[in-house]
Amino acid sequence: IFGDSPVTGLSNEGAGWRLATATGTVTAPRVLMATNALIGDLLPDLRAAIVPARVFQIATEVLPGALRATLLPDMAPLADTRRHTFAVRWSPDGRLVTGGLVPPLPGRPAQARRQFARRLRRVIPGLPELRADYAWSGIIAGTLDFLPRMMRLAPGLEAAIGCNGR
Repeated sequence: IFGDSPVTGLSNEGAGWRLATATGTVTAPRVLMATNALIGDLLPDLRAAIVPARVFQIATEVLPGALRATLLPDMAPLADTRRHTFAVRWSPDGRLVTGGLVPPLPGRPAQARRQFARRLRRVIPGLPELRADYAWSGIIAGTLDFLPRMMRLAPGLEAAIGCNGR
């Protein structure tokens, strides 16, 4: 794994793949594209299968250990994909992290902080009033049916898309 090395070119070299970066090349017999929505022009067929969507996430204040012991045991995440995808998980430092879609208009990060903290209290009874210490957004690679896809683009070239932010 080569971090902070965006791939700028990809070519089939017979027995494998050559990936070009700004600082050099890497060859590999197999490649897994896990770019989420930020694929650019690298693989147009893959980009065509992606529905880019802006999502917002929040992380609450650190919650007390006694409360953490009763919710989502063993740090197991919770997800509900029936209507509006909802997921919640623990951060390593004891915060609840959740998020979802919010129209990308002015003032939406502040709205997302309030909306997602209220939703946590509706979904998980007994939570105290929550404060969102952090909020951020990004683009995910969604799919029209909200189901993930594992795609074989060519022999030795696979792609995972549509994890829908989870």
